[in-house]
Amino acid sequence: MGLVDSWREQLESMKAAVECTDGGKAVDYAQIERKASERCRKSEREAHRAILSALDIDVPTIVIGGLRYNRVGDCCPTHARASSRSRIWSARLRWPSTKTSKTS
Repeated sequence: MGLVDSWREQLESMKAAVECTDGGKAVDYAQIERKASERCRKSEREAHRAILSALDIDVPTIVIGGLRYNRVGDCCPTHARASSRSRIWSARLRWPSTKTSKTS
């Protein structure tokens, strides 16, 4: 599911929630709130996924804060979370040397 799809789903859910209140009917508002909250979290996750995907770059050297970093390898370690295990690709960067060498 993409970002636009999650927004569309959220909008449809909100429309359905408004329609179920027509005529002053009694509703379980806690359920409406839970669903709205989950849809908002889903949209936020999709927004972050889209932004982070756009920032994903594959270059040998990057400059951060005026310092040049060289990629020295890639890794994909397994991270354990309470509910599951996931693999996250990451690059290993060499920190810039702070030592200066004198030449004669």
